[in-house]
Amino acid sequence: MIPIPRDVIAWAQRQLRAGDPDLADDGLIGPDTHGALMGWAYGREADLPDFWPDLPAERLMAAFLQIEARAAGRDPGPVDGWWGPRTAAAVEVMTGAADPLWRDRLDAARPAFPVETRGQQELVAFYGLPGREGGYRPPLVQVPVPWVMRLAWNTSATRSFLWIHEKAAPSAARALGRIASSYTEAEIRDLGIDLFGGDYAPRKMRGADRHSLHSWGISIDFDPVRNALRYDKRTARLAQRDAVPFWSAWESEGWCSLGRARDYDWMHVQAATRGY
Repeated sequence: MIPIPRDVIAWAQRQLRAGDPDLADDGLIGPDTHGALMGWAYGREADLPDFWPDLPAERLMAAFLQIEARAAGRDPGPVDGWWGPRTAAAVEVMTGAADPLWRDRLDAARPAFPVETRGQQELVAFYGLPGREGGYRPPLVQVPVPWVMRLAWNTSATRSFLWIHEKAAPSAARALGRIASSYTEAEIRDLGIDLFGGDYAPRKMRGADRHSLHSWGISIDFDPVRNALRYDKRTARLAQRDAVPFWSAWESEGWCSLGRARDYDWMHVQAATRGY
């Protein structure tokens, strides 16, 4: 499912305050927003498909926006809980007068991760020293993954979390949550984002005398077999269209895909912008 933009979710949260005055307009579909949507849905069952109680939170949000668009005289297509181009166009017109400062607030809230230069001084200034094998280890946090991760080199073994630097961990948790709401379990497996390729690992970059970003715990690799280092958008699995919501979730949190930015190393996402 294509992610619903955070500014649109924030608009919806402001409408839902009629039934939940304390609901925050943070642009995230968390438990409070899901609860507000459920309360709204019980009063609008006649307008919703019969299967609405089984809809995940993001699809229920899409259904809410479709019904709101219809009430405003726009045509979002059928009320099916799918956020597609027709629904997006109708909702964009409907919410055109929404808080114009929201995007500025969103940009201010997004982590300002450093630029990765060849000298790596910016990384050290922001994250501290990189980890060294058998020596210093940066401050790491176990970030739970909302789906089962299988080790790429031994798919019978699993992981339930990622080791992420404490400065990047909250954004990683939000991105993973958004990804989980964008795909079914079958879609996650088909895309290969359940295949763990690496997180924290103190080492040098391949073919270079500088530290891998894995040494800070600020990069993650997914499905390395189908997204090998030199694969490009023609051959990498994560370069395909159905991976766009996956990458958008990371990019909305300030993380960088080398595949999207440079068309190589499509397995990799990092909490730093590549500056060379």
